[in-house]
Amino acid sequence: MKYFWTNTIWYIILGIASMIELTFGIINNKRKKLLLGLFISIVGVTVMCEIIIMADFKSYSYYPKILPESWQHFKLPHAEYYWHNESIIGNYFSQMSISATAVLLAARNLKFYWYVISIFLYCLIEELFLYLGIYSHNWYRTWMTFVGLIILFGVTKLIYMKSLKGNGRVLNFIYILFGLLGINWFTSPGWFMYLFGVQTLTANLFSTPSAIAATMYAGLTFLQGITAMTTYFFKPKWWWYIIVSGLLFLQHYLLYIFNLNVFKYWWGFGVYSTTWILGTWLQIYILDKLYDGTNKKSFRYAK
Repeated sequence: MKYFWTNTIWYIILGIASMIELTFGIINNKRKKLLLGLFISIVGVTVMCEIIIMADFKSYSYYPKILPESWQHFKLPHAEYYWHNESIIGNYFSQMSISATAVLLAARNLKFYWYVISIFLYCLIEELFLYLGIYSHNWYRTWMTFVGLIILFGVTKLIYMKSLKGNGRVLNFIYILFGLLGINWFTSPGWFMYLFGVQTLTANLFSTPSAIAATMYAGLTFLQGITAMTTYFFKPKWWWYIIVSGLLFLQHYLLYIFNLNVFKYWWGFGVYSTTWILGTWLQIYILDKLYDGTNKKSFRYAK
């Protein structure tokens, strides 16, 4: 609680504002499922950008101070893992906020000046967070946020309008794939194990723990997501799901035996791989239902 009123409270306020925005954007709209699916997919897009510019290129850092500082020494295997997890928690709030705003602007069909106001407001929030010391830049600058939000808000509006008219199978496949990344970023069993020091990642591929975790996480999500989604949308016999689940398990096992994914306890690998695979199937099913009705033809391939 030492930093609650100096650091944490600002992220909580941002989170509450995000939920209000999302609720206001979806309420009274006939396409609630589509908007929720779009929100999850936009979170996935922002996650992808975050992985590239924050984790891989170390552009900026968040300091929500939600994790106890004692974890820096006792819970996590390396001090940088503590700061990486702090930044992950911080960007949860950031991604939720800008994604909720993007959906609100699109769903309410707000006029252009609301886009301008929203972008300038986010730039002011970023400068405020810098001033308060709860966020910092390395090479990144606020004007980059300005440019990025112009693109994000514009693309979100185009996707929403196109989805109302009907998407093809390829577009929905892409939206759901990014949706997987969005959901996994918040619910991945690996992140919780990583947070408590049960799981670690080898340092052989990248120079920093944050780059290792983010890049391997995104790569595995896309690889397993594409494999599982292709199977799901062809509506195979039930035993195909078992075969493909075995293939997904093999991918996890190869990472494990080559020491790319390391677990402190013997049970860690089993829990991690099982929950990841089952979660992937469940997430695909949920996202498919959210996007149901946006296809010119049925999204799942007919036999």
